[in-house]
Amino acid sequence: MTPWLPLISSLVIASVTIVGIRINNRTNRAAIAAADDREYSKWQRETLLRLCSEAIESALNAQGDLTQFTMVPSPDDDASIKNALKEIDGHARKIGAITPALYMLGADEVGDECLALRAMFSDANLILSAYMIADAISSHDYDGPRTEAQRKDDIEESRQIFNAAFQEVEAARDRLTRAAKAELERHKGRRGVA
Repeated sequence: MTPWLPLISSLVIASVTIVGIRINNRTNRAAIAAADDREYSKWQRETLLRLCSEAIESALNAQGDLTQFTMVPSPDDDASIKNALKEIDGHARKIGAITPALYMLGADEVGDECLALRAMFSDANLILSAYMIADAISSHDYDGPRTEAQRKDDIEESRQIFNAAFQEVEAARDRLTRAAKAELERHKGRRGVA
């Protein structure tokens, strides 16, 4: 029986080793899966933060361009007007381009608010009133001669329309910020991500 003893002991050791490796692999797989979940959640949170920051930055840039557009007399040529409006539309399009990525991340409420903010920059009252303010400030008399009082009335009326539309844009931007903050808080609580 002595010749069988090394063989049997080798089989016992091999069996114990195989069982140990299988248990260890199961533990490692669970640890790897947990780490993958944490990394994915971290990536998702960072991506959400980046996208929301870009959308808010674009909204602020568009608002700044709109405000600047209303501060100067309207240009004499249509190309300058089109260029200014193209800049504003470019910011709005960037906001619109961010929206699908937010939906893909599962941040539907944030995507809805981003879409609403983008729509605000297409609001005819906002764009038209901005143009009317710039036009009223200028010395152009497209509709015939205007008195100084008429010009001031035109400017004031246009500013009221613009300010109301501008406040709606600011409210939409604030809603986007609150929705993004709430979504980031939800991600913070998931799977122990800090």
